[in-house]
Amino acid sequence: MSNLSYSYVESGIVLNISSYGDLKKLNVSPKHFAVFGEAFQFILDEIDESRQVPSRSVLTTKFPSLDVTAADAADVGFFSGQLKHQFMYRKSVESANEWVPKIKGNSPQIAIEKLIQSLESITGTVEEDIELYDEGNLSRLTDYTKKVAQRKDRSLGMLGIPTPLKTLNRLGVGWMPGELYSLFARPTVGKSFMSVKVAATAVKQGYKVLLVSTEMPVKSMSMRMDTFLGKMMGYEFSLTKLRRGDDGIDLEKYEEFLGQLNSKNLLFPHHLGFDALSVSTIRNLVRKYSPDLLVVDGVYLLSDDSNRAKWEQNDNLFKGLKNIAMAHEIPVFCTTQAGREAVDLFQPPKLNQVANGDALVRASDIAFAMSKVEDEDNMRYLYYMKQRDDAEIKDRSVLKWDVDVGDVQELMQEDLQSQATRPNVNF
Repeated sequence: MSNLSYSYVESGIVLNISSYGDLKKLNVSPKHFAVFGEAFQFILDEIDESRQVPSRSVLTTKFPSLDVTAADAADVGFFSGQLKHQFMYRKSVESANEWVPKIKGNSPQIAIEKLIQSLESITGTVEEDIELYDEGNLSRLTDYTKKVAQRKDRSLGMLGIPTPLKTLNRLGVGWMPGELYSLFARPTVGKSFMSVKVAATAVKQGYKVLLVSTEMPVKSMSMRMDTFLGKMMGYEFSLTKLRRGDDGIDLEKYEEFLGQLNSKNLLFPHHLGFDALSVSTIRNLVRKYSPDLLVVDGVYLLSDDSNRAKWEQNDNLFKGLKNIAMAHEIPVFCTTQAGREAVDLFQPPKLNQVANGDALVRASDIAFAMSKVEDEDNMRYLYYMKQRDDAEIKDRSVLKWDVDVGDVQELMQEDLQSQATRPNVNF
């Protein structure tokens, strides 16, 4: 922390504010002040009412405890930086003092994660930033030229990260940086299966993927990934046999396949326990490993240590994932579960049957729901509950898959019509 006192730093901002050209760029608020928050709020109110900044004489008269020695010591920009440092220090100490009694009795890993979660919320209150429209114009030109180059360089000729869905890939736009994609369904319908497929498709194209599951241990995810990537790379391994250790897996081919894997492109975090697995934990992993794509299977099981109502906690989980996507400029694909009231596995769950479903859809750029197809065990309906503004997507499509060998395809209407024996499904 700076050696400058709270009073001196805050006085420097309040008394020098008239010399600062654009108050919005200062990016501070009364909550950052420990001593003179009321004085800063007074300045804001005066600007709103009279469009003028109160003079130093007015301020010192109304707030006589202001340290006038700070009036000409440095500019407001310097003092605002000091203010934020002091705010972070103050809140960190408060948070640590608050959490020490709570983390007693927990394992060191869980205790550290819980403290990180608390400190993350402090960081968020300081890192509020505003960019004016004209400030990013050159960067947008750069972004556009990069997109053009990306389309030319990629063999698939598409923007973003390839998806396992023909509907999206045909639009020429895959999983896009800064966007949140969500899938919800009843248990046993196949959410985790789709999560692994999404991750595997990106890994096969050379992208780095962070796959977080609140339900499956690392070994289970790894075996599923073996079947998916194996299928994509010309091998075929039975998930059932891998799980059980049954005979029938060609060991030479399995060894050959494993030797071709680039382990650096796929990251599985080891569970610290459900109590420690939170949005903050995931955010720290993203910061550390910089993946191209984040996949979170089972958002509903992420922890939230706040005392807020359950609906508000869920709301914050979805917003947190969207913030990760935007802050780190990566796509995020997540799944969550419909409640027990959604008993019909053959109908898409309604939003009121999903934990805070409305908030999930609001936070998502594209939202999917999934249900089984009656009398077709290897089929699923995929419903597009929310689409991009400019996307021309049907309300529903059909997925055909084989869980055991790790294969899933989105069938278009022409695919169904071309099959010798057409399944009893329709669009």
